[in-house]
Amino acid sequence: MIDLLPITDNTDPLNITIGNPGLKPAFTNELRMEYNIFKPETQRGMFSFFNFRNVLNDISNRKIYNEETGGYTTTPENINGNWNLFGIVGTNTALRNKKYTINTFTRTNYQNMIKISQQIPIRIQLNACLSVNVYVELTGTTGGNYLSTVL
Repeated sequence: MIDLLPITDNTDPLNITIGNPGLKPAFTNELRMEYNIFKPETQRGMFSFFNFRNVLNDISNRKIYNEETGGYTTTPENINGNWNLFGIVGTNTALRNKKYTINTFTRTNYQNMIKISQQIPIRIQLNACLSVNVYVELTGTTGGNYLSTVL
């Protein structure tokens, strides 16, 4: 809320903050998909979950270097391009005698984050951070015993 007020906070002359009354509200949109199936006669199943999240008018702080004072002026601004895609897929299957089962679990996350940054005093640029994480797990059970391998 304070970011919307056109107030200058110069209590620290090396780190001045200025509100932005033109700031738009950020909107988050999500799309989720799920699928599950299990066949009791074969003791086989599969599940999946996918989620896409997009943020419109996200807020990032622009820092401008002042060569005269050696300090920074920070102002919040709207940016677009922040999104995330997350997915999980898993399976389980019993072996022939149905005493042993094998399970798989895979999780992945793909994230694109945009922020305003300043590399040198004169040039201001947008930086994109791309993050990809993959997690794979294979498990097996027999009776009360449990074996797990993570890749």
